[in-house]
Amino acid sequence: MVPEVKELEDLRKQLGLSQSELVAQLDIGRSTWDHYKYRDVRPSYENLKKINNFIEKKKNTKNMR
Repeated sequence: MVPEVKELEDLRKQLGLSQSELVAQLDIGRSTWDHYKYRDVRPSYENLKKINNFIEKKKNTKNMR
């Protein structure tokens, strides 16, 4: 898994989100997520921005609690 996907997968588990919930929030396809996770395919620039924005948003929300 590429580092961003690994971090996102760890965050997904911490937040108690299913993979289906995560891909819905990221607005990417489930098969796209599976390629990132299981085939070590690097996300496109646009999807990488979505992933990084999601991670940062969740980290900031977590720190504000």
